[in-house]
Amino acid sequence: SFELSKDAFIALASIAWADERMSQRESEGLLRAAREGGLAGDALEAVQRATVEAVSLDDLDLGSMTPWERGLTYALACWLSRVDGHTNAEEAESLQRLGDLLDLSE
Repeated sequence: SFELSKDAFIALASIAWADERMSQRESEGLLRAAREGGLAGDALEAVQRATVEAVSLDDLDLGSMTPWERGLTYALACWLSRVDGHTNAEEAESLQRLGDLLDLSE
């Protein structure tokens, strides 16, 4: 399957929250991508909650992701952390933690 799971989108939300705020554009973009990616019902509601309330990577179960999904989630997280023109220290730490949780090599 080439669909991202609810947890992938929530992981992306946690990266957006690393600087302690979620912009409206980040929120709208994540929700649109989740909807267009096939999420609905409870899964979409969970992503929506993650755009309103900060979520921790420690609260997610990322171990069931396929290698493709882990790689894509990390790539999207890297892009999202730089969408505002820079990656701050908190975002860099969150990216490192996400990479570790996704069991990606350096």
